[in-house]
Amino acid sequence: MNYRYLYLFTAIFVFVFASCGTDFDAGPSGLDCYDSEHLKERGISSTSYLETVIMKVDHFRPTALDGLFGNPVLSYRVQENEAISTEEWINRSYGFSIRNFDYEWGYTYEIVVERREIEYSGIVMDATGICHILVETTSRERVNSEENFEIQLVWVFEEASDSGNQLVAINTVDGDQESGFFINNSKKIDCGDLCDEMAEKLQLENDLIGVFEHTFQNSIRLIELK
Repeated sequence: MNYRYLYLFTAIFVFVFASCGTDFDAGPSGLDCYDSEHLKERGISSTSYLETVIMKVDHFRPTALDGLFGNPVLSYRVQENEAISTEEWINRSYGFSIRNFDYEWGYTYEIVVERREIEYSGIVMDATGICHILVETTSRERVNSEENFEIQLVWVFEEASDSGNQLVAINTVDGDQESGFFINNSKKIDCGDLCDEMAEKLQLENDLIGVFEHTFQNSIRLIELK
């Protein structure tokens, strides 16, 4: 007997049997965004297939402030469908992720993504959201190590209060000169001769932008502060 075909038949049988009696609306990936335990924990009742999109993901991740609590997060720069290869980039941050997508700084990706709608239950004012699943990676290209990119290190904005508007500064850099600096406690900064200057400017309530280049050694190199 050809065991490869037996395995394939068994896998198909298990999938059909497991899906029987459920409302799962399978898309091209054949997967859902979350496993059953995660569904329960998040109060998600189901997800349903919306569309398949071609997406380009840029080689670095800018910082952003999430829309719910204003906490600093790392976002993704993406283009979709007709916008690919134009100058139009969208920053995706709060709640955005792509299941099974293994992202690495320093590479641009073109991928096919399944987009699904999330339906919640047991939540006041029932909400809907979007989740994504990788269907296929069609290209992965390493950028030139000397290509520069900018990341906002300190965000400054006005916040309303009872006493009037006041400036609020959000620092996205963690660590110190002894333990090392990281963007959002995630990406290591190789600050070289600029460490003292960056440490000083991080204490000021001013917008601060870092200009970087890739090292391809689990860090990004700081080459200028603006």
